[in-house]
Amino acid sequence: GPFMWDAIPESVVPADQRLAPANLGYPPLEPLPRGQQVTVHDDVAHLLKGLPPSGDLHVVAHSYGGLVALKAAKSLGARVKSMFLVEPERGCSRGCTYCVMRRSTNGGMRIVPRATM
Repeated sequence: GPFMWDAIPESVVPADQRLAPANLGYPPLEPLPRGQQVTVHDDVAHLLKGLPPSGDLHVVAHSYGGLVALKAAKSLGARVKSMFLVEPERGCSRGCTYCVMRRSTNGGMRIVPRATM
């Protein structure tokens, strides 16, 4: 959850310059009603609503949040100045419902051209 980013020192990213949103239905947000499903598009819309209307963005995301960040970046365009994803969900074509790329299986970190985001 968003609490994992609390350990980032103020000298690295001042608190007034960071946003650590929670996915819908996860703390500190209210739980979803039983049986309600949320799609990645729902989480992207939720994320975009919470962003400032203008200004540059440097994005850091983890796991499923990486997939949400990648999809949001398409809407944000040139506002995204950098992106660092930690073990992002792959969204592969094998039909997995949840799959994470790990350093042991993907050859480590890779630089991805902006055009492929």
